[in-house]
Amino acid sequence: MAHRQRVIPIPPADLTPNPLNAVIYDATPTADLIESIRERGIIEPLVASPERVLVSGHRRRLAAIGLGLAKVPVILRPVEDEVGEIIAFNTHRKKTWTEVYREARMLQPRAEAAAALRKLEGARRGASIRHGGNGSLPKPRKRAIEDVAERLNISRETLRKLLRIFEAVDRDEAPRDIVVRLDAGGLTVHQAHRYVCRAKVLAARRAATDHVARHGLFDWSARICWTDVWEFYDRRDNSFHDVHNDADVVLNGAYGAPPADLFINIIHHFSSPGDLVVDPFAGRGQVHSIAEAMGRRAWSSDLRSRTDIAVERDAAEGPPRALSNAQLIIMDPPYGRDFTYTEDLRDLSHADIDSGWVERMAAIVRRWQAALYGDGLIALVIGNRFHVQNQRMLDRSWHLALELAADFEVVRRISAPYSPSHFRGYRIDWAERNGVMLSRSREILILQPH
Repeated sequence: MAHRQRVIPIPPADLTPNPLNAVIYDATPTADLIESIRERGIIEPLVASPERVLVSGHRRRLAAIGLGLAKVPVILRPVEDEVGEIIAFNTHRKKTWTEVYREARMLQPRAEAAAALRKLEGARRGASIRHGGNGSLPKPRKRAIEDVAERLNISRETLRKLLRIFEAVDRDEAPRDIVVRLDAGGLTVHQAHRYVCRAKVLAARRAATDHVARHGLFDWSARICWTDVWEFYDRRDNSFHDVHNDADVVLNGAYGAPPADLFINIIHHFSSPGDLVVDPFAGRGQVHSIAEAMGRRAWSSDLRSRTDIAVERDAAEGPPRALSNAQLIIMDPPYGRDFTYTEDLRDLSHADIDSGWVERMAAIVRRWQAALYGDGLIALVIGNRFHVQNQRMLDRSWHLALELAADFEVVRRISAPYSPSHFRGYRIDWAERNGVMLSRSREILILQPH
């Protein structure tokens, strides 16, 4: 029976917002809505229960209060299905994907109950036919997710992916930036789902590495180089990083760490099982994880820690006083202006070879000498490059070795060139067109105090 639709004026402050609406939607009125109400008033009446609890019109109510309207038009009528009616009134609303997901979660319980009833009815029809009855034509099989998708006017596959995206983010299995970009229109549901799958792959890879390391099963023997030129064809190896929840990696592919084999070789050649390996530029904890997997002890820090295993500490402060028994200190610092890691001006990525990078890095190395024990070593991983604009070589490793010559002896100088895959195809094409050689030069300086 249709309810009588009588519009009555009610002060907006006398209407109670529905708590279910707040669970699903953002009730903040848009600028366009406020301007429309200011010019023409409220054209579409609000809808509320006889107890004056809103079902439709939360944004209009707030806009009216903000504009100082004394009363707003309201239809008061009984509400039999709050969830269903709230969602129905918002069918044509411009919604974020977060709001669509919340609608789906609200609709799921009743859809699952309906699906269970259909299953029971199907079983009864089947039993009737088996026992000689003619039954009736079975209804098409329909799952709960199809009911919800149909109600929200989206495809079943879109809804399935949407549920997976939000469930992964809520369980901290993928970066929340995926949802932020999805709501902002920067990603489609398909793209966001692909990023969630990438995050899960990264998490699984790290979990597998942790399992191998925890049980002493990590075999690095086939990864050792026996000359002083270390060629690694993998651009990166993220199996030693906990990066599944790092938006820079999952969404942007930003990943500045060298391949794991580089650190595996440094640790193998210049330390022994049980030694303490220290990393003052820990980043996402790659060196720390590799050292422990290889039977070493590890301590790490960084200006902005991206992992729970690293202490937050500016490398320029030197080691903490209690740290004085390191056999190997590995430093893979920011190289200055190639990639800015933080906004903190203490970050070496804000300096370059012409603005004090060499001097600042040399001072850091000298301070960390205090953490060495006995004949301990410092390994510096330094990338060089050719500055195309100025047509000059930025030979950081050479300049740093000269700066430290009075305090340290370079006991080994190892070439570990960047992988060919480090350079994207468009950069190779550009170099060919302009007759420029791109620099693959990267070196490892093994230093021992005089």
